Amino acid sequence: MKNGHKKYTTIEIPDGDYSLMIEIDYQQRLAEAPEDKKYQVKKCETVQEVFDLMNKREYNSWHTENRHRTEIRAPFTDDESDEEIDGLDYVADNTDEEKRDYKFEYEALCQKIREVLTPEYADVLIATALDDVTPEEYADMHDLKRDTVYKRLQRAKKKYLKFL
Repeated sequence: MKNGHKKYTTIEIPDGDYSLMIEIDYQQRLAEAPEDKKYQVKKCETVQEVFDLMNKREYNSWHTENRHRTEIRAPFTDDESDEEIDGLDYVADNTDEEKRDYKFEYEALCQKIREVLTPEYADVLIATALDDVTPEEYADMHDLKRDTVYKRLQRAKKKYLKFL
Protein backbone atom coordinates (compact mmCIF):
# COMPACT_ATOMS: atom_id res chain seq x y z
CA MET A 1 0.00 0.00 0.00
CA LYS A 2 1.16 3.50 -0.75
CA ASN A 3 -0.40 6.65 0.74
CA GLY A 4 -3.42 4.61 1.87
CA HIS A 5 -4.20 3.34 -1.65
CA LYS A 6 -4.36 -0.39 -2.24
CA LYS A 7 -3.60 -0.07 -5.95
CA TYR A 8 -0.99 2.20 -7.40
CA THR A 9 1.25 2.28 -10.43
CA THR A 10 4.88 3.26 -10.52
CA ILE A 11 6.13 4.66 -13.80
CA GLU A 12 9.82 5.23 -14.34
CA ILE A 13 10.64 7.77 -17.03
CA PRO A 14 14.21 8.20 -18.21
CA ASP A 15 15.67 11.70 -17.88
CA GLY A 16 14.76 13.90 -20.82
CA ASP A 17 11.81 11.79 -21.97
CA TYR A 18 9.45 13.46 -19.55
CA SER A 19 9.72 16.76 -21.40
CA LEU A 20 8.21 15.11 -24.48
CA MET A 21 5.35 13.73 -22.35
CA ILE A 22 4.69 17.15 -20.82
CA GLU A 23 4.65 18.76 -24.26
CA ILE A 24 2.23 16.17 -25.71
CA ASP A 25 -0.08 16.61 -22.72
CA TYR A 26 -0.01 20.40 -23.15
CA GLN A 27 -0.79 20.14 -26.88
CA GLN A 28 -3.72 17.74 -26.21
CA ARG A 29 -5.23 19.99 -23.55
CA LEU A 30 -4.76 23.03 -25.77
CA ALA A 31 -6.56 21.28 -28.65
CA GLU A 32 -9.47 20.22 -26.38
CA ALA A 33 -9.93 23.70 -24.87
CA PRO A 34 -12.58 26.05 -26.30
CA GLU A 35 -11.25 28.96 -28.38
CA ASP A 36 -12.10 31.57 -25.76
CA LYS A 37 -10.29 29.65 -22.97
CA LYS A 38 -7.09 28.54 -24.71
CA TYR A 39 -5.15 31.27 -22.90
CA GLN A 40 -6.01 29.56 -19.56
CA VAL A 41 -4.29 26.28 -20.52
CA LYS A 42 -0.94 26.17 -18.74
CA LYS A 43 1.99 23.90 -19.49
CA CYS A 44 2.82 21.53 -16.64
CA GLU A 45 6.29 21.88 -15.16
CA THR A 46 6.64 18.35 -13.78
CA VAL A 47 5.42 14.88 -14.62
CA GLN A 48 3.58 14.82 -11.29
CA GLU A 49 1.45 17.77 -12.40
CA VAL A 50 0.49 15.85 -15.58
CA PHE A 51 -0.52 12.83 -13.53
CA ASP A 52 -2.46 14.98 -11.09
CA LEU A 53 -4.41 16.52 -13.98
CA MET A 54 -5.14 13.08 -15.46
CA ASN A 55 -6.24 11.75 -12.08
CA LYS A 56 -8.45 14.79 -11.52
CA ARG A 57 -10.20 14.29 -14.88
CA GLU A 58 -10.64 10.57 -14.26
CA TYR A 59 -11.94 11.21 -10.75
CA ASN A 60 -14.39 13.86 -11.93
CA SER A 61 -15.67 11.53 -14.63
CA TRP A 62 -15.99 8.68 -12.15
CA HIS A 63 -17.66 10.94 -9.57
CA THR A 64 -20.22 12.16 -12.11
CA GLU A 65 -21.26 8.57 -12.75
CA ASN A 66 -21.18 7.35 -9.14
CA ARG A 67 -22.00 10.33 -6.91
CA HIS A 68 -25.45 9.05 -5.94
CA ARG A 69 -24.40 5.47 -5.37
CA THR A 70 -23.40 4.26 -1.98
CA GLU A 71 -20.91 1.55 -1.39
CA ILE A 72 -22.07 -0.85 1.25
CA ARG A 73 -19.62 -3.47 2.34
CA ALA A 74 -20.42 -6.75 3.97
CA PRO A 75 -20.01 -6.83 7.74
CA PHE A 76 -16.61 -8.08 8.82
CA THR A 77 -16.35 -11.82 8.91
CA ASP A 78 -13.57 -14.19 9.85
CA ASP A 79 -12.00 -13.98 6.40
CA GLU A 80 -12.30 -10.13 6.29
CA SER A 81 -13.57 -10.18 2.72
CA ASP A 82 -14.16 -6.85 0.96
CA GLU A 83 -16.77 -8.04 -1.51
CA GLU A 84 -19.59 -5.59 -2.20
CA ILE A 85 -23.15 -6.55 -1.38
CA ASP A 86 -26.58 -5.35 -2.34
CA GLY A 87 -27.66 -2.43 -0.16
CA LEU A 88 -31.25 -3.67 -0.15
CA ASP A 89 -30.15 -6.45 2.19
CA TYR A 90 -30.06 -3.84 4.96
CA VAL A 91 -33.39 -2.14 4.18
CA ALA A 92 -36.14 -3.10 6.58
CA ASP A 93 -38.81 -5.30 5.08
CA ASN A 94 -42.09 -4.88 6.93
CA THR A 95 -44.35 -6.85 4.60
CA ASP A 96 -44.74 -9.59 7.21
CA GLU A 97 -45.83 -7.03 9.77
CA GLU A 98 -48.33 -5.52 7.33
CA LYS A 99 -49.75 -8.99 6.62
CA ARG A 100 -50.07 -9.68 10.35
CA ASP A 101 -51.81 -6.36 10.95
CA TYR A 102 -54.21 -7.03 8.08
CA LYS A 103 -54.93 -10.51 9.43
CA PHE A 104 -55.68 -9.17 12.93
CA GLU A 105 -57.99 -6.48 11.52
CA TYR A 106 -59.70 -9.02 9.28
CA GLU A 107 -60.28 -11.42 12.17
CA ALA A 108 -61.58 -8.64 14.42
CA LEU A 109 -64.05 -7.50 11.74
CA CYS A 110 -65.23 -11.06 11.13
CA GLN A 111 -65.75 -11.57 14.85
CA LYS A 112 -67.83 -8.37 15.16
CA ILE A 113 -69.94 -9.30 12.14
CA ARG A 114 -70.55 -12.81 13.51
CA GLU A 115 -71.56 -11.40 16.91
CA VAL A 116 -74.23 -9.19 15.35
CA LEU A 117 -75.60 -11.33 12.50
CA THR A 118 -76.82 -14.87 12.06
CA PRO A 119 -74.35 -17.26 10.37
CA GLU A 120 -76.05 -17.17 6.94
CA TYR A 121 -76.03 -13.36 6.85
CA ALA A 122 -72.54 -13.07 8.37
CA ASP A 123 -71.03 -15.49 5.83
CA VAL A 124 -72.45 -13.68 2.83
CA LEU A 125 -71.40 -10.26 4.15
CA ILE A 126 -67.86 -11.38 4.98
CA ALA A 127 -67.43 -13.09 1.61
CA THR A 128 -68.66 -10.15 -0.45
CA ALA A 129 -67.39 -7.22 1.61
CA LEU A 130 -64.06 -8.53 2.95
CA ASP A 131 -63.05 -11.39 0.65
CA ASP A 132 -63.97 -9.65 -2.64
CA VAL A 133 -66.25 -12.49 -3.78
CA THR A 134 -69.04 -11.45 -6.10
CA PRO A 135 -72.58 -12.46 -5.16
CA GLU A 136 -72.70 -14.66 -8.27
CA GLU A 137 -69.52 -16.51 -7.22
CA TYR A 138 -70.88 -16.92 -3.70
CA ALA A 139 -74.12 -18.34 -5.11
CA ASP A 140 -72.18 -20.85 -7.23
CA MET A 141 -69.97 -21.91 -4.31
CA HIS A 142 -72.96 -22.59 -2.00
CA ASP A 143 -75.49 -23.86 -4.56
CA LEU A 144 -77.84 -20.92 -4.02
CA LYS A 145 -79.80 -18.77 -6.39
CA ARG A 146 -78.32 -15.43 -7.27
CA ASP A 147 -81.40 -13.58 -6.02
CA THR A 148 -81.19 -15.41 -2.67
CA VAL A 149 -77.63 -14.18 -2.17
CA TYR A 150 -78.55 -10.61 -3.11
CA LYS A 151 -81.49 -10.64 -0.66
CA ARG A 152 -79.33 -12.03 2.16
CA LEU A 153 -76.70 -9.44 1.43
CA GLN A 154 -79.29 -6.68 1.46
CA ARG A 155 -80.72 -7.86 4.80
CA ALA A 156 -77.25 -8.38 6.30
CA LYS A 157 -76.23 -4.82 5.45
CA LYS A 158 -79.47 -3.44 6.86
CA LYS A 159 -79.10 -5.36 10.16
CA TYR A 160 -75.43 -4.46 10.51
CA LEU A 161 -76.14 -0.77 9.89
CA LYS A 162 -78.76 -0.87 12.68
CA PHE A 163 -76.07 -2.21 14.98
CA LEU A 164 -73.65 0.57 14.05
